Amino acid sequence: MFRGILATVGGLVAAAIVLMIFQKVGHWIYPMPAGLDVKNKEAMGAWISQLPLGAFLLLLAGYAVGSLAGGATAALIGGTLRPALVTGGVLMLMGIANLLMIPHPIWLAVTSLALYLPLAWLGAKMMLKS
Repeated sequence: MFRGILATVGGLVAAAIVLMIFQKVGHWIYPMPAGLDVKNKEAMGAWISQLPLGAFLLLLAGYAVGSLAGGATAALIGGTLRPALVTGGVLMLMGIANLLMIPHPIWLAVTSLALYLPLAWLGAKMMLKS
């Protein structure tokens, strides 16, 4: 049981590192306007609605690669599929929380929620076959 918990935590850390890298790149390419109040949901929604498609695709790529890395790391540490699926589930819950806090286009919300578990599973399968 301890190994499974450790594997899940390791998977979440790996996913968080990947997500932070993608977000840093995204903020570098598509910087937020000066003075934007990130706590103001309407202001954030107005800015997000003006972002180009590339910003959203980069965000989705971060979710996908982060889930893949998280699932792979969890499976590598845990030796089974279960910690990777738990990692994917936790990432999905965090994604839902993010969607509730920050307005996103509907297509992005649906697509992102469809990525977490399958890519965590795929990452685990890649590690468990080797």
